[in-house]
Amino acid sequence: TPFYMRQSDGNRSQNIIERVKTVEFSSTVDEAAFVRPPSSYQDARLLGGRSSVTVPFSNAGGYILIRVSVNGHAAVPFLLDTGGANYLTPQAARRLGVRGTGNIPINGTGQKQENAQFAKVRELRVGAVEMRHQLFVIGPLPGVLEHRGKKAPVAGLLGAQLLQCFPATFNYQKKTLTFYKPGTAPPKPAGAQVFRLEFDGGHPYMRVSVDGAGGIFGIDTGDNSATTIFGPFYRAHAFPVEQPGLCRREVGIGGVGSALLTRVGSLSFGRWKLEDPLITLNFASKGAFSSETLAGNLGFKVLRNFVFTLDYEHQTGYFVRSSDYGKPAGYNRSGMTLARTYEGKVVVQGESRGTPAAKAGIPVGAQILSLNGKPLRGEFLSKYEEVLSGKAGSEVEVRYTWEDEPMYAHFRLAELLPLHGKMTPLVSGALGK
Repeated sequence: TPFYMRQSDGNRSQNIIERVKTVEFSSTVDEAAFVRPPSSYQDARLLGGRSSVTVPFSNAGGYILIRVSVNGHAAVPFLLDTGGANYLTPQAARRLGVRGTGNIPINGTGQKQENAQFAKVRELRVGAVEMRHQLFVIGPLPGVLEHRGKKAPVAGLLGAQLLQCFPATFNYQKKTLTFYKPGTAPPKPAGAQVFRLEFDGGHPYMRVSVDGAGGIFGIDTGDNSATTIFGPFYRAHAFPVEQPGLCRREVGIGGVGSALLTRVGSLSFGRWKLEDPLITLNFASKGAFSSETLAGNLGFKVLRNFVFTLDYEHQTGYFVRSSDYGKPAGYNRSGMTLARTYEGKVVVQGESRGTPAAKAGIPVGAQILSLNGKPLRGEFLSKYEEVLSGKAGSEVEVRYTWEDEPMYAHFRLAELLPLHGKMTPLVSGALGK
C-alpha cells in the first residue's frame, strides 16, 4: 500500500513530502556496508602538536563551566554539555558578532518548543584545543543556566561536536578536563571498567541497571541532578521507590517539567553497585525526557562517583571509581525550589507540604533576598541550593519580600529522604498517562 513521508523544519513552505509506492528487502546483507568509516579531522587540532592537553573547569553547582574564545574574542563562559550541541544565546551572539539565519524549532528536557537560528563560527578555542568552521545554533537558555547575577552570563553550550573530535577525561574532583589528539585512542586507566557507548544525535549512552532492570541511560554533564528515570521505563518495571518522595521542577531548554525526587534500592554500573541512590522520576509527556526507548539520564550527582573517559570515535567509555564513590549525594532539605526570573530575581518556584520552608511560612512566589546573611547575586542558582542542601539540623535564615513587604524566616533543614527508608512501588497512575 503506498504511503507518504513528510520532512519538516517547522516551516510549512519548506516541507518535503515523499510518496513511497513499494519497498523491497534484500535477501542478503553485506555487514561491511554498515561499518562506521574512519573519521578525518581537518577542522580540529591540539595546538603545538600535543598528544593531550589538560584544561581547568569550574564546578558551578554541578555544571561544568569552561572558558571559550570565539572568533578571537576574549574567552567567555560556556557550559560543557555532553547531551548538547554547539549553542549560543542571542545576547552572546550579538556581543561576539555572530549572525544567525533561519528559524528552526528545537526541543530539550522541557515540554515545549523554542525557536532558534543557525550561524557559522570561524574559530573557537578552549585552552590549546582549537576547532574551526563550526555550525552553531542560536537560541535561548533557561535563566537558571544563563544568568549568574553580577558575573558574566553563560554564553552558550559546547558538547557533541567538541567531544566527537577530542576524546576527553572528566575529573570532577580535580576540576580538570583532559583532551586527546583527534583520532587517537586515549589510554585505559588502571582498574577501569570498559563500557560500550551508544549514540543518538551526538548524545552518548551506556547500559546501567536499576534494581536489576537494565536500560540505556544518557551520560549528561549538562544535568546537575543525580539519575533521572523516565516514566515509561518505570512503568515497565515498577521497582520500589522511597515514599513519600519530594515533588520538584526540572528546568531545561523547552521549559519546565514536573518530577519526583526519591530513592531506589540500587544502581549498577557493571560490577559496581551504588546503594540507596537518589533518583528523579520524571513525569514529562513531551520532550527529551519522555522517551519510550531510553531508560533515563545520568547527571552530575551520579557521574561524580567516577573519573571517566569518553571516546566517541571508538564508542568506548573508561570508568574508574573516584574519591567520592559511594558517598551519599546531597539534596535540597528545605522543601522549597528556587528559580531565577529573566529579570534576575530569585523566587520560590515550588514547595512540598510539611517541609521546613513550608512550615516557616515562606510562600510560593516570594522573592528571596539572602540566605544566611549572604545576598543572592553573582552565582548560578544551583550554588544557592547548596545552602539548602546542608546537613539535617543546619539552621537557615531567609530574608525575602512578599507583596513588596520585607519578611524574615528561620528554619532547620530536615532529612526528608532518609537512607534505608520505606520502599514501595508507586501506585498505578502516579506517573501520569
